[in-house]
Amino acid sequence: MAIEDGYFLARFLAGRNLDDKSTVSAAFREYEATRLTYANRKVEFARKLGNIFRKMPYPLAKIRDFVYDHTQILNKQIQKDYLSDQESMCLSMTELHQP
Repeated sequence: MAIEDGYFLARFLAGRNLDDKSTVSAAFREYEATRLTYANRKVEFARKLGNIFRKMPYPLAKIRDFVYDHTQILNKQIQKDYLSDQESMCLSMTELHQP
């Protein structure tokens, strides 16, 4: 995500007078407005997975592992909560697309 953030920050700063503090501040505000919701969703998803995988007591963890190993529940959750946003974000990086 740090690499993504660097890419988008560079995109917002491109072509601007970096000696002008108000111009740089405006670029940061635009960057934050664009990235904040995306970043918050990723952090919340990581927290959710952390709770699922690190805070569950042993007997329940065995059941969780069995369910995740034998169903598509985890894959669907990752697709819904992570990969769909990630794909949209990557597609917006048009400068990196190969013809």
